[in-house]
Amino acid sequence: MKVRLWQIEDRGKSLLFSTTPPENRDGRPVFIGRSVIEHISRDLPLPNGWVPCTVTLPDWLIEKEGL
Repeated sequence: MKVRLWQIEDRGKSLLFSTTPPENRDGRPVFIGRSVIEHISRDLPLPNGWVPCTVTLPDWLIEKEGL
């Protein structure tokens, strides 16, 4: 399943995402391991460095993380 996330940081084996864009304060940070990401499509980075992404993840992870 595909979800829209905003990449904040690359930590090597995992990526730190936000569940909402930077201007929306309702989001929360989510670490996702590279090994569970099926596909990632990145847009141009925002001025603050966050990168809007469409991420394909397994259904079990989306349910577990509430994405």
